[in-house]
Amino acid sequence: MKTTTKLIIWLVVLSLLGIGGWKFVRPHVTKYFQKKMSDAKATKGKITIAVDDWVGYFPLRSQRLKKEMLEQGYLVDCQNDGADYSARMKHLSENTVNLAVCTVDAYVLNGAAVSYPAVIACVIDESKGGDAIVAYTNEIASLDALRNNVTKKIAFTPDSPSAHLVKVAGVDFDIPFLRTKTSTLKVFANGSDDALDKLKRHEVSIATLWEPQVSKALAMPGIGKLLGSERTSHVIVDVLLVNRDTMMSHPEVVQQLLRTYFHVLKYYSDNPSDLEKELSDELHVDQSSAAQMIKGVSWVNLTDNAREWFGVESAQTAGTIPHHALTDTIEGVVGILRQVGDVDRNPIPDENPLMLTKSDFIVDLFASATRVGFDVSTGAATTAATQFVVLSDAQWARLRDVGTLKVEPIKFQSGTDELTLEGKEAIDQIADKMKRYPNFRIGVRGHSDIRGDTDANRELSLARAQSVARYLAVTYGIDENRIHAEGLGGTKPLPRIPGETDRAYGYRLPRVEVVLLMDTY
Repeated sequence: MKTTTKLIIWLVVLSLLGIGGWKFVRPHVTKYFQKKMSDAKATKGKITIAVDDWVGYFPLRSQRLKKEMLEQGYLVDCQNDGADYSARMKHLSENTVNLAVCTVDAYVLNGAAVSYPAVIACVIDESKGGDAIVAYTNEIASLDALRNNVTKKIAFTPDSPSAHLVKVAGVDFDIPFLRTKTSTLKVFANGSDDALDKLKRHEVSIATLWEPQVSKALAMPGIGKLLGSERTSHVIVDVLLVNRDTMMSHPEVVQQLLRTYFHVLKYYSDNPSDLEKELSDELHVDQSSAAQMIKGVSWVNLTDNAREWFGVESAQTAGTIPHHALTDTIEGVVGILRQVGDVDRNPIPDENPLMLTKSDFIVDLFASATRVGFDVSTGAATTAATQFVVLSDAQWARLRDVGTLKVEPIKFQSGTDELTLEGKEAIDQIADKMKRYPNFRIGVRGHSDIRGDTDANRELSLARAQSVARYLAVTYGIDENRIHAEGLGGTKPLPRIPGETDRAYGYRLPRVEVVLLMDTY
């Protein structure tokens, strides 16, 4: 073959390769310049989360969270896999999703097959009425009636949180057919709707459901609740999983997502009507149905994640292992799974529940929130100019005590709420100390003697607390929205000092305490 012919052939081949290569590269080049020449250039990355329609996951998959994360430069892609836990674990192990949600029991049971590819970064919620075992009460009046049951069938959805409730009931209430893996009395359902339909058609006498089907079932004549998750504790617990690759390579992304999530959760806590409206829009149900669903969920804020679930304050000594509710829950789940035959041994590596948890994210967020006055939305410290919004009595009741300021007794004219000079001087000392804590709310609590008329004592204790709060607001210009006065009367007496006389004890009881309070995120 002539050299010229070879050259022509090579040129044709190279041209074809160039055309093919350009067709492959062009979309990427186009996308690069589209991003480079638009506001999208500020986008830092994309976060994928495997989710499903459980109402407890709504704040995480909400448009509100996605919008706030986009403002931080991150796209959030929530992928609904229909609660296919096996596929969810596989995607975590293959790093095709960064994070995922599931119940503790679902992770313990399904994560073993792929060597537990993720760690629990936070607790999302507990089911508190969202799941239930219901039945025709003329046939099955209680769980005890199921103990010797040989004819009544139950419909349930395998591998669902409600199925775990069935297992727990079987173990804790000694119901043989509920704790066995196979039984002719167990009828598999394809979701809560299908289980409810089987109950309506009376194909079964019992059904395990989740909201909104629980409420629909209870509205049916003759249907009652045998066991609801609102009567349980640490049984159906939803958590957020972070795959290990994401945790190691991009911990700052996880931290930002969690910070934003808890900020969104706080917003919904303070604005429940917005939560109802947005949830009803997403699920295409009326707002009353959305409100009913929400009642079945107990969301876990940052404070409770740190203190209760991850045991931040139970390991103050360096090198000690914190004891926390999350490890207890994991161990409890393993015990149930073994007793019902789902596993024949503890599947967790080294049989150590801490192998599945990662407290660093919560510990760091909680410490940061504490240092900056609990403004977790931006991470920027708040100042003395913090604006305190008006709170309802219920919102005040949800605040946590930081501590009671130590001061001299605040004195009043006998039997009145009129401050004495000494009383005002004592409040002046309080105001001086409060300068060091400009971002906390203030609870002023009046107490009385335990003798005398209960109502009169409560009224006087409230009047005295209001007098102290008024003095602080007027004299020191403290925002009235920041202070809350409460009269407790004699309901919370001080503990006696050993050897203390009745007279000395009675003298200490009438008092006004000033307590620093914090929001729970």
